[in-house]
Amino acid sequence: MDSATLSTMLPSAQEYTLASCCLVILICAVMYRTRKAPGHYPPGTEGLPIIGSLTKMGGTNAERILAEWGWLHYGPVFYVKIGGSRVVVLNTFEAVQEGFLKNGNSLSGRFAPNSSAAFQDYSPKWKEQRRSRINALKSVEKQDVEAVILQQADKMCQALEDRIQGDNETSFMPAEFTTLATFEIVSMVVCGFPICKNADRKEFLRLLMDPVYNQTCRGVFSCPYAMSSETLPPFLISSSQASQRKRIKLVLQHIRSAESKDFVSGFHGKLRRSSSDTEECFDEQQLTGYVTDLFLAGTDTMATAVAWSVVLLAANPKRQSRLQEEIARVLGDKAPTMADFDGMHYTRGVIQEVFRLRPVFPLSISHKSTSEVTVLGFNIPKDTTVISNLWAVHNDAKYWKKPEKFQPERHLDTVNNNEFIKSDRVIPFSIGPRYCLGGQLATMQHFIFLVRLMQKFTFSLEAVGLNAQDLHGATSIVLAPRGIRVRATLR
Repeated sequence: MDSATLSTMLPSAQEYTLASCCLVILICAVMYRTRKAPGHYPPGTEGLPIIGSLTKMGGTNAERILAEWGWLHYGPVFYVKIGGSRVVVLNTFEAVQEGFLKNGNSLSGRFAPNSSAAFQDYSPKWKEQRRSRINALKSVEKQDVEAVILQQADKMCQALEDRIQGDNETSFMPAEFTTLATFEIVSMVVCGFPICKNADRKEFLRLLMDPVYNQTCRGVFSCPYAMSSETLPPFLISSSQASQRKRIKLVLQHIRSAESKDFVSGFHGKLRRSSSDTEECFDEQQLTGYVTDLFLAGTDTMATAVAWSVVLLAANPKRQSRLQEEIARVLGDKAPTMADFDGMHYTRGVIQEVFRLRPVFPLSISHKSTSEVTVLGFNIPKDTTVISNLWAVHNDAKYWKKPEKFQPERHLDTVNNNEFIKSDRVIPFSIGPRYCLGGQLATMQHFIFLVRLMQKFTFSLEAVGLNAQDLHGATSIVLAPRGIRVRATLR
């Protein structure tokens, strides 16, 4: 056999390379599939090599997919592979309660801690800073926060009135009006003055809404609050990080250029006075990160909750009418205050039902186990990523009848004069050592904004024939009514 014939029979260099790559991939896949989790580890799914279960969780409602996996296949505690890491999901109230409340000291760590308060690791210094933040927020909430919220609510309503008087047929996304008003509330509460100049309002609104309502955002891929950067492959988080950096840069520019008050030293003073530590509790970088959290996370959550209220009431006109009737009976045209809150039972039922049905953070910021811990009989090793699926907790059919329905009446005691029933199972701000500190402020704003809007407007959906799927919303930074438009008419 001559050399020419032999060369045609032997594989080429390209064929050798291709075969080698296929062999490596096959070996990795076998090793990946056969690698066992520790004893008494939760059940779950490995997904595909390298990317894990990302393709199955893709889209904009990963919380629903995870909920169904838990309900149908794996139970209340299970794991999924995200990139190269196992992530344990707490999928029921009992699992979240045992994990984050009873074992909170062991499940309150963070991966890749940085200057952001939300992502600082669990430590004695963090606990001291946490106490300082709570006391500092209490001190600012003692200021006339209600007046600030009401002022912004009236400005928002006036802007909406101007919009519909200009063109009554114009539809809009509710967040177009709630987002900027919420941002200005945060700036007034934290800084003592608005930092958004009139000339900048359009640019502020675009930067604040874009990561939440941009149609190109993709669910768990773009949610920096749900998954750590160690969990997701870099190519899936780069666009999210770029968008978030733009928002942070804009906020910091305006904070640092704000006139008439030294914001950093002012709030730093509140934190120092609230601290029992004799050493310096906060440096300026940590303080800046904490305040950025307040502006960005606070704006997203509070604005989106009010936006969901408008959407869900527009989709349920009879319940909107019942809410307006209670407001007219109790308040008339009088501006709401928190002194009215306890006596407005249906209004409180609406707010709790919005928090239940559309939790703004459906998947919690990822926690890290700082020691081995047992949750509902399953062992979670040290340094494991753990998240809670609050959407699953709030939509568990074993506890909530027809959970997919918007029914504020489920929170009223029909035997006892339809009084409001506060549910421990509705936990939009999570529970345990890392629960959200802004819950009280968020509830205050939700109540005042909602009442003011219902006093002045009636809302309806833009299109006829929208089904339940259309009202699911989409999760990017938060679960938001992306693409859902409404119309408003003056009352």
